Amino acid sequence: MAKLIYIGGYGHSGTTLLEYLLTGCSDLIAFGEVASATRANAPSQKCTCGWSAVDCSFWSFIADPHRAPKQWTHEALDAKLLERACETHAGIIDSSKTAWRRASVPFRQSGGSEFQLLHVVRDPRAVCWSMLEKARRTETDNNALGLSLKTTLGWLYANFACELFRRRIPVNTRAFATRTWPPIRTQ
Repeated sequence: MAKLIYIGGYGHSGTTLLEYLLTGCSDLIAFGEVASATRANAPSQKCTCGWSAVDCSFWSFIADPHRAPKQWTHEALDAKLLERACETHAGIIDSSKTAWRRASVPFRQSGGSEFQLLHVVRDPRAVCWSMLEKARRTETDNNALGLSLKTTLGWLYANFACELFRRRIPVNTRAFATRTWPPIRTQ
């Protein structure tokens, strides 16, 4: 039976880097943010293997014309991916994180013993800085105070959910701290 490794925490905390590092082990396969596959455009997206979802041996089921991507739940997607990967891999990685709508996923997924939550924590000031820099680069939001407040609340919520899970099921949780403050400035 393949193990589900779920990366929890808040975005801009090093979760993508951790996912890439974990896939250095040939027994693990990463599927990115699995929760994103419930969007209508999921069949046109690319898998982490580089193939389109329609052509990928793991994700091809998402293009079933009789079942729209929105009909899949996050848990059902993880279960289907685990089922497809169990013969070739020891585990799959879902880096959906625990922010906002996904905070309860670890609680719902942990029914089996083959579940591991990796809780990634980055200093909240550095997360805010990263979000502000992204907004500045993409020119999407010039309300720095509002974005900082939203990011801080999201960070608290996501990490509180992981901490609650750790207290409820301590053997299935590992925590990692990433990058300290202040951020490194580049010109």
